[in-house]
Amino acid sequence: MTTSRLAVEEARRNIAHKRADRMAHLNALIDQVEQGQEPAPQHLELAKSHGLPTKDIPILAAAIVQQADLLVTGDRRDFGHLYGTQVVQPRVVGLAEAIELVLDSI
Repeated sequence: MTTSRLAVEEARRNIAHKRADRMAHLNALIDQVEQGQEPAPQHLELAKSHGLPTKDIPILAAAIVQQADLLVTGDRRDFGHLYGTQVVQPRVVGLAEAIELVLDSI
């Protein structure tokens, strides 16, 4: 799995805010992923065009630049309008749909 520095920073902010007791688990996971290419301005602009709040634009841009198959998020408030849609490369899905896709592929 590959991620970007911007996505890691957002994950750390979210965990620190919502589940600080899980920060060690997040750091262990981060140690297992490869740091990928950072989004270029055109990736950020493309992500911005999808109606996301400023704080979430780097997340979608990182998924685009990494050519991720899926962007899995539980953030229905900000990403809900994109659930089930293909945004350039990544398909934006919630956790339940991601699990279904994984189970269907076995």
